[in-house]
Amino acid sequence: GPDEDLLIRNVMVLTGLGGPGQGPFAIHIRGNTIESVRGHDPDREVTADRVIEGGDGIYVMPGLMNLHLHLREEELPLDYIFYMQLVTGVTSVGPAEEGRVRDILQAERENEILAPRLFPLYGWGSNTDYSPDELRDTELAPEIAREMIANGVRQVYLNNLAVTPDLFEAAARSIDAAGGVTAIHVQPQHTAVLNALDAARRGVSMIVHHYGYAESALPRGVQDYPAEYRYQDENIRFREAARVWREVGTNPESRDFLLNTLVDSLVHFGTVMQPNRATYEANRDIIRAHGLPWHEKYTHKALWDWHLPSPDMHAAFQYDWTSQDEFNWTYMYDLWAKMIFEFNKRGGTVVFGTDDNYQWSTGGFGNIRELQLVLESGMHPLEVLRTAQKNSADFLGEPHLGMI
Repeated sequence: GPDEDLLIRNVMVLTGLGGPGQGPFAIHIRGNTIESVRGHDPDREVTADRVIEGGDGIYVMPGLMNLHLHLREEELPLDYIFYMQLVTGVTSVGPAEEGRVRDILQAERENEILAPRLFPLYGWGSNTDYSPDELRDTELAPEIAREMIANGVRQVYLNNLAVTPDLFEAAARSIDAAGGVTAIHVQPQHTAVLNALDAARRGVSMIVHHYGYAESALPRGVQDYPAEYRYQDENIRFREAARVWREVGTNPESRDFLLNTLVDSLVHFGTVMQPNRATYEANRDIIRAHGLPWHEKYTHKALWDWHLPSPDMHAAFQYDWTSQDEFNWTYMYDLWAKMIFEFNKRGGTVVFGTDDNYQWSTGGFGNIRELQLVLESGMHPLEVLRTAQKNSADFLGEPHLGMI
């Protein structure tokens, strides 16, 4: 930070561990490190270069860690993206577009730009020179993983490996052994060969979004796709993404499998859950999403252009959206919340990520809404904050972050 010696006085502290507030405390910070936390004494002499005075109702808590964020295209300025995160309490992010972040990563590390800490999301083989054939060789997976981690990779997304489960497993276990973490967004076209339960069994560290869970609970190996289904038609794709949850929820055996057997299995395999509920919320009330009061002042013009319904723009698929679609997504959100609650209650780890800027979820505001939507599951507010603090820090292997 800009102050070599900083004292924050007379504040309550939420530690990030999930417990209640404590204090009042005085927090002494040197450079970029908390040096001490001690009881506040109003008569103690102040010697710091800068002092921030707290007072009644003023709290300090660890910065939030948004593990999944989209930078999108060049028209959306990086300053805009980063400032909207910082101003809403997010101090670490996982940018999904590794190309855009590659040019600024060193500048962030050396504090030459104002930005959250960056922990980019990488694909299998990134930051190495292996050929496509070598990247498909399961025998080479440990070597590839070690080189990726040695070259600064932390989070590895294995989406493109799901079609070959043996390679998926080799990559997942190799990255884990090398000290990194893996994740998957279970694509609909892959669930017949690798659903959420399969991914957990094969060693993936984390499952993001809502995909793959309901499909794991079906009484057959594939969901009931209509004849006109085409993955590239996002209007149909997202319509069916909710409808499969309703099929599972209205079948007593499938519902029981989802909320018990599947949840227990995910906990058993140590798989982490990153829900990303904020970025999909528009699907349960698109008119509400259009009219959110902060859009006029804070939603960038480029985002307006990308959000408006269009068959040619990713995640702008509500050009033929119906009340039935909104009902199915509302039903899905309720059942999904029950699953998150059961997972957390039984010892599973929930972490924080928003997946914006998409679907009228403006970065920054999406952080606050994600917390609220996880709260809908029934988790306590302190548990919800912990998902974005200590849980996310521990998942990334950053024990010095996420708690005070």
